[in-house]
Amino acid sequence: MKEEIKLVLGIEDTSKDALIDYYIKSVTHDIKNYCKLNSIPEALEMFIQKKVISILKFELNKHKGLKSILEGDTKLEFAIEGNGEESKIYSLNDNDRKELRNFRKIKF
Repeated sequence: MKEEIKLVLGIEDTSKDALIDYYIKSVTHDIKNYCKLNSIPEALEMFIQKKVISILKFELNKHKGLKSILEGDTKLEFAIEGNGEESKIYSLNDNDRKELRNFRKIKF
């Protein structure tokens, strides 16, 4: 899983391995808690990869300060901290929960 994440992000060395491992564990933990699972099914591995990739993309671009640029008629949008974007990235958001519903178990 780690190698696929590194491939997508263009990471060729081991400098981010500990961070990738941490986020894989964190996302796996969140999924287990939400779905009430003891282990992660193979079908959810791609979900974990996509979530970790989005977190790492956010992490790697977090301090750049510029969110978007539009050239025609010049529009610059700056990344503002505390706008709620971080909570959508690091935790399971509504779209993630929709995707995980099929794996969720009910405990009595």
